[in-house]
Amino acid sequence: MPAEVFFDGLYDLRDGDDVRRHYQRFAADYDAELLNRGYAQPDRVADTLVAAGVPLDARILDAGCGSGLSGRALADRGYRNLHGCDYSTEMLALAGRTGVYRTLHEVDLNVVPIAVPGAPFDAVTAVGVVGHGHVAGAAIAGLVDLLIPGGFLALAINELAWPEGDAKPALDELVAGRRLDPYDAELGEHIPGVDKQGWVVTARRSG
Repeated sequence: MPAEVFFDGLYDLRDGDDVRRHYQRFAADYDAELLNRGYAQPDRVADTLVAAGVPLDARILDAGCGSGLSGRALADRGYRNLHGCDYSTEMLALAGRTGVYRTLHEVDLNVVPIAVPGAPFDAVTAVGVVGHGHVAGAAIAGLVDLLIPGGFLALAINELAWPEGDAKPALDELVAGRRLDPYDAELGEHIPGVDKQGWVVTARRSG
C-alpha cells in the first residue's frame, strides 16, 4: 500500500479540528514533502516584502507559521525581527528549531479578535493559511488589526480559494470600510510539483 502523504485529503479539510489532526499527523514530513514539490509561496511572499520596502528590522508576524518555511524565507532575505504563531503545537515545535523566530505562540486565527502578544506589528504574513478549512476569510480583519497604521499585509492563497471563497469578499469589505488600502493580487507558482498555482495578495493597513 502506498505511503500516506500530506496532500492526501488536504483540500477536504472542513474545520479547525480536522486541520489540527492533519498537521499533527504529518508534521515530521511536512517540510520534505513541500520542498520536494517546489513550494514557491514562502519565497514569493518574502520577495513582496523586499519589493515593498519593508525594513529589515521591521517587526514581522508570520501568522500560521507552520514549521517555519515562511520564516526561513524571510530570514534568508535579511529579516531578523520575526515572530510566529500557529494552531498546531507540533508545527510550532518545528518552527522553534529553525532558530529564526524571536517568539512563538499557539493561536487560533479563526478566533477574532486575534490575540498575539507583542502586537501591533509592522508587517503580517500568512502563507498557505487562508482557505480549505484552514482559516476563514473573516480572520483577515483580525490580521489587519494586528498591524500598525500603514503596516504591510501579505497573504499567499491557493488558486482554489481565490477569487472564489470568502477571502476576496472579506478584503473587499475592509477596503470599502477604509480599514485597508486597495490590494494587489498576483497569480504565480504555488506548488509546481502538484500542478498548483496560487495568489500573493498584498495591501497596507489604512492610516
